[in-house]
Amino acid sequence: MVGFNDNVKYGSLDEIAKEVSSCTKCELHKNRTYAVPGNGPNSCSLMFIGEAPGLNEDKLGIPFVGKAGKLLNKLLENVPIYRDDIFITNVVKCRPPKNRDPLPNEVRSCKVYLDQQINIVNPRIVVSMGRYSLLHFRPEGKISLDHGKLFHWKNRALYPIYHPAAALRNKDFFRSLDIDIKRLPEILLWSLSPGFLNFVNKDDNVMDPLTYKNKECVDESSHE
Repeated sequence: MVGFNDNVKYGSLDEIAKEVSSCTKCELHKNRTYAVPGNGPNSCSLMFIGEAPGLNEDKLGIPFVGKAGKLLNKLLENVPIYRDDIFITNVVKCRPPKNRDPLPNEVRSCKVYLDQQINIVNPRIVVSMGRYSLLHFRPEGKISLDHGKLFHWKNRALYPIYHPAAALRNKDFFRSLDIDIKRLPEILLWSLSPGFLNFVNKDDNVMDPLTYKNKECVDESSHE
């Protein structure tokens, strides 16, 4: 959009949050109560990325505090993974009216914020939640086919899962989400192995954790 510089570089998550809170790059700012930049540690191994804030998030300025967030917290704690140990945000930082799907221009307007949040947090695993989050990373992606698989994305692993809101409405999605989240500790441990990303199939950039979990990762650049 004319008048906005998407090439600007932010030095910290706080700086991004401040910019997001005053952002007027798309129409969503007109009806927001609070923008929802995201929250979590400045650096961590897991970064969860949803689609857009809902009603409760808009009221508080905090991501995933409604019913979907409570379900996510419960599934994570069963692993256990705790919210204090992950960074969580959305592709779009302001609530779309009536919780409709984000529009392409709204996603584009927030892209600079999300991309730089990822760079600053520097996670080993990016967990995309839902269809619109997946499409940010894989424009050709299909959540029904891609959930629970690992993809190579900019020298990181991308791990798509169903959105918790979808899991609240569909028992099959709930079961898939539960299974995919339960795999995260093993994937995190595996990601510490030298050559972890070398196990991505270079033809389609995907690896199935169930297929490769027992294989040894080897760093070809070091032989002791």
